Amino acid sequence: MDEYLTILIIEDSPADYLFVERHLKQHGLSVQCSRVDSLTGLHEALDRESWDLVLSDYNLPDLVFLDGLRLIRTACPDLPVIMVTGAMGDEKAVELLRQGVWDFVLKDNLTRLVPAILRSLKAKRELDERRYAEERLKESEAMYRSLFENMMNGLAYCRMLFDGDTPLDFIFLNVNKSFERQSGLKHVVGKRVSEVIPGIRETDPGMFEVYSRVALTGKAEQQEIYVKALGEWFWVSVYSPAREHFVAVFDVITERKQAEELLQRKNAEIEQFIYTVSHDLRSPLVTVKTFMGYLEKDMAEDDKEHLVQDIKFIHGAADKMKLLLDDLLELSRIGRIEAEPVRVSFKDLATESLNTLAGAIKENQADIHLHDADVLLFGDRPRLCLIWQNLIENALKYGGNATPLRIELGVRQENGETIFFVKDNGIGIESQYHRIIFGIFEKLDPTSTGAGMGLSLIKRIVEKCGGRIWVESEGVGTGSCFNFTLPRVVLQS
Repeated sequence: MDEYLTILIIEDSPADYLFVERHLKQHGLSVQCSRVDSLTGLHEALDRESWDLVLSDYNLPDLVFLDGLRLIRTACPDLPVIMVTGAMGDEKAVELLRQGVWDFVLKDNLTRLVPAILRSLKAKRELDERRYAEERLKESEAMYRSLFENMMNGLAYCRMLFDGDTPLDFIFLNVNKSFERQSGLKHVVGKRVSEVIPGIRETDPGMFEVYSRVALTGKAEQQEIYVKALGEWFWVSVYSPAREHFVAVFDVITERKQAEELLQRKNAEIEQFIYTVSHDLRSPLVTVKTFMGYLEKDMAEDDKEHLVQDIKFIHGAADKMKLLLDDLLELSRIGRIEAEPVRVSFKDLATESLNTLAGAIKENQADIHLHDADVLLFGDRPRLCLIWQNLIENALKYGGNATPLRIELGVRQENGETIFFVKDNGIGIESQYHRIIFGIFEKLDPTSTGAGMGLSLIKRIVEKCGGRIWVESEGVGTGSCFNFTLPRVVLQS
């Protein structure tokens, strides 16, 4: 045996000690032995050195074996101890084995000593390996438990219930805190999902399809799933640790999906914006270029009447282009350039807008009705004022033949939401135009003044405040009511 062993021998007879040591070396063991014969010596030896094995006589004059065994077990719980004694009854041997002795050998039969040592050392190695594996397993389980409990991803370990290959239900075997937080479901372990969310198999067949497929095939899948019962989008990674079982690891991605949808809408709006701007800016440029040609011809022919007409059209096209560019510039500033937010009431904004448009109101002989209800806002006052100013201006512009033209400004609470409105009894808007009118440069009456950017400007301001705007009208001659919300700037009372 090539392994080098340190062996502590508890023996009061120097001759017996040397006899045992020589026997071990003669039978191929590489050993370094040391002898102690008292409890004090044993204590010092255990403190001084790390031993591979202890060989001990039974009772010595200065050391009762059981006292020594208790000391060894306290200091080195797994240290093999083999009894080497002159005589030992079977009952005593069994009792000592129960108390922690690994083996025993009689001095008149030392041929058993080396095999006993080798068995003990093998058992010790196996014990160490098993203890090491158990410690690693405990560490692994502790790490898994820590990851399971503290990971930001929701995690559910479940067993799928089948009728043949048809999924019927699944049972939650374990879930982590993130699962409870993200799903809003509590105390689900041991329950069927149909108990927790009745009817989910019918409302969310896609989720059952993914889970059951992974549980049957064992092939992992990753995909986006919309769980209708929870009203959320999830990015789900599904694994199968055993047949009919699955682990679902997921993140709520509803905000990301909403952001993607918003980005898609914004991209579509940008494309439409680019197309519309290029189209509407091209028209006055064409007018300018065309009449510049006429201007050259009429100057050459000294046609003063047409010269005046040419210049008039060129001026008109230039004014139109300036108006378009000014409105585009104003639209681009929303969200980039803002005034310091202030507290201001709805009535203050409405009154300021009415004062700004006092001349046009008087000219149109409009009857203005400002409702009593009021709401406080905290935001960019000039931008907010533009909303009411543009809506009132629109009502005046499209009053038609209403006599008198009546414009109402107010605010109401509906389903927990604060809704502002500007209502008129003017020409009205047919339903097919309810969405179109909020596009840039859209004008239902091409002959009206302005560039058709007013409602686009309002929509941009409203959306910047986290709100939405829509129009209600039963058609031509029925008037219109523009409604909008401003949730980010309304101060809750």
